[in-house]
Amino acid sequence: MKQLLAYTLATYVLVAPAVGVTEMAKQFHLPLWLAIALVTLPFPGRVLGAITHGKIPFRLAALALGVTAFLTPLANPIELLPLRLIAGLAYALVTASAVDSSQRPGYTTSGWAIGWVLAALTSPLGWRVATALGSVISLLAITNFPTPKVGRPSITGSTTFLLGLAPAFLMEAVALEVPFFLLAVAYAISAPAYFIFPNISNRIGLKASLLLACSIAALSSLFLPSIPAVMFFSWAGLGLISLLPPMARSLGSTNAGADLNVGAVGGMFYPTGAETIGITLMAVLPLTLLSVMAFKGRGRDVKIKQTNDYILLKD
Repeated sequence: MKQLLAYTLATYVLVAPAVGVTEMAKQFHLPLWLAIALVTLPFPGRVLGAITHGKIPFRLAALALGVTAFLTPLANPIELLPLRLIAGLAYALVTASAVDSSQRPGYTTSGWAIGWVLAALTSPLGWRVATALGSVISLLAITNFPTPKVGRPSITGSTTFLLGLAPAFLMEAVALEVPFFLLAVAYAISAPAYFIFPNISNRIGLKASLLLACSIAALSSLFLPSIPAVMFFSWAGLGLISLLPPMARSLGSTNAGADLNVGAVGGMFYPTGAETIGITLMAVLPLTLLSVMAFKGRGRDVKIKQTNDYILLKD
């Protein structure tokens, strides 16, 4: 339970400013694309998390994440640069520790969806108040998780996450087009998908289930931001996350945590790209490439256990 709490609160700190990015742009008199770039700076910070993977203890990372949540509402755009980078670094370390110490990693990673739900629900308070509430994660410094094992990211593993996380990151662009309560509903119904798709893969195979998730997400992106499309896009796109670690493993990755943090750099250019060329194109291209990579690569079509997707990657 504490692992899920850590993952959820860390995600909340990361995405609360993103839900209020339109309000932030108006307050700072910034173009929307520049405000989006500011709030997505944690994703390059997560690459630093991959480099320092296993070298910084959980307690320090949780404390740092809480401090950035407290200081972010008080900062100007220039001061936001280092704060958001540090937030990304601390997020990578907190979530890696939570996943590595969990007996049910698939359950733990659903904290991404739950964190978004909380961010959407608190968005009426304004982005400053909503972000400051995330400072409660500092209280997790009184507990501790094992320090994750050090490992180098791989090209195939990082690419798998870079492509497969596209729908999750594009939800930031979707959030600009729909009411906050609809966003909360979309994330709420997507949480069970973290368990549904691994079960599907045990019946039809990993590659087929990945293709199914990619197809649903890509097709529904054609009709965004209609309500049914938002629901299907979030459900399949976030459920796809549960298939990425075993897919990376089948393609030769040996360290999912590091690969995940490197691939998360896409969180910076997917939302900004959506503002330039549209959400549909930014979704269809990476999902198509991921499907081709899965079927044309040398990866094994394996079956996975619902609660051991991350654990299997570290065997």
